[in-house]
Amino acid sequence: MIIKKIKIEKIFNQINNNFSNIIIGDFSIYDSILDISCLINSVDSSVLINKKKYFSFARGDKDITPQKMTKFFNTNYHYIIPNNLNNLKLNSNFLINDILFFLKNGIKPTFTILGPISYL
Repeated sequence: MIIKKIKIEKIFNQINNNFSNIIIGDFSIYDSILDISCLINSVDSSVLINKKKYFSFARGDKDITPQKMTKFFNTNYHYIIPNNLNNLKLNSNFLINDILFFLKNGIKPTFTILGPISYL
């Protein structure tokens, strides 16, 4: 529940500081590129991604080889390279859950999602 608590604190910090647009889709527990990869199924998974599998894609485990990493636009930030761009489909509900949370609490969200140029 730590993740949910951090997300809620972020939302209320924006509200309490009179932000006109409350941002959704900008929170990641590990890597924003990996988030999008899990969302559109470019990680070769036929099932919804849970947290254990999410971190296995990032760091590897006995069953899953970690995904390759590269620098983001020649900066010191490294991200996980998308590796399967065939048969893309919506395969995660993390963004949908955030949208429902916002709407349930009467908050009109502004979306921020990594674009295709940055993603590739």
